[in-house]
Amino acid sequence: MLSGGSNLVVGLALSLQGLGQMITPMVGANLISHRSRVLPIGFVLGSLMRLCVLLMGLAGFFLDDQATLIAVVILLGVREPEPPTLRAQTSLGQQLREVPALLRAEKPFRRYIVARAIATMGRMAMPFYILYAGQTIGLSGEILGIVTFAFTMSGTFSNLLWGYLADARGFRLVMLITTVLWILSMLLLLVSTDFIVTVIVFVGIGAATQGFENAARNIVLEFGDRENLPVRIALVNSVSQVTGSIGPLLGGVLSTALGYESVFIVSIIFLGMGAWLIFFRIPEPRRQSGR
Repeated sequence: MLSGGSNLVVGLALSLQGLGQMITPMVGANLISHRSRVLPIGFVLGSLMRLCVLLMGLAGFFLDDQATLIAVVILLGVREPEPPTLRAQTSLGQQLREVPALLRAEKPFRRYIVARAIATMGRMAMPFYILYAGQTIGLSGEILGIVTFAFTMSGTFSNLLWGYLADARGFRLVMLITTVLWILSMLLLLVSTDFIVTVIVFVGIGAATQGFENAARNIVLEFGDRENLPVRIALVNSVSQVTGSIGPLLGGVLSTALGYESVFIVSIIFLGMGAWLIFFRIPEPRRQSGR
């Protein structure tokens, strides 16, 4: 609504959020990789993220629409880094120089980075689900509340299922299942304009995106040694956020030029490619590491 209905601005805002998420992981890893206690850094970064959300709310109260739009775009994408193991302090430049050797030594992890980056392009459709629903079934306050509730609660409660499945069979399987669920939900959104079906679609997308993101973050912990864990986490987050930054911008361009359906079709293609790579090219890391 702040964008005045511009799909391009919506895509740009999400692209800039991804850009912020792309830049911060390696800096965060460098800040904490040598520390025995990382909680204080987590408090600082977590507080900064919450401050951004607070400022978004205050902007809505005190600024006009144009200024609020600019403020919201600027304030999107702070990411708290994952806690690492202790290692000797090195410079950021030294850690960056270690990356090529790390990738050469760990082929499954290298393939995972590629697969996750491709699948993350499927997120390009995220800001447009609700806009498409508004176009097909109308978007009153009541309908917006229902589909938002369905999306949020399905993501929350499905975590119990995804967590149990990940404990029993591994995060790789969760990524595959949630990617397939995500694709099926988008296909259903394309073929039906019924209100009940749309709610079911948002349940499926909410559960799928939440499960995929959680599994994609946690599976990184199962690759390689623990000494290089901070760099590994930062690297995969940075690479995936490159596509996470490009995706929404591309989605905005596609939706403006060709309509929302084209965004969903391209998103399905990227998700399918990511799932194919995970299934055929990446072995279960628990079997490789003996965990």
